[in-house]
Amino acid sequence: MSNYTYEVINYSSEQQSANNLQSDLLKSFSSVYDKFSPSIFGILMHWIKDEKLAGELLVTVFKNAWDSRKLYDEKQQRLFTWLYKITLLAYKNRKIVV
Repeated sequence: MSNYTYEVINYSSEQQSANNLQSDLLKSFSSVYDKFSPSIFGILMHWIKDEKLAGELLVTVFKNAWDSRKLYDEKQQRLFTWLYKITLLAYKNRKIVV
């Protein structure tokens, strides 16, 4: 059994996380990373089972989220769902075959 578990996300602060995501302040975005990266890393580890590659993809996921942060629409989907979709795309587009 894996040492990595999915973190239960408290959606009561969803609005604050969405605001932090769309902020142009990297410090605010880091709170989104702190909140969601354990869950995203757990998903990547479940799929890949390679800690180094999962870590590299985690960086890609959050770089892509930062680059496209203005496109996130909280009325369309929850922040975790949006990040999950970015994660799935990063996994499918990875250059290294596992």
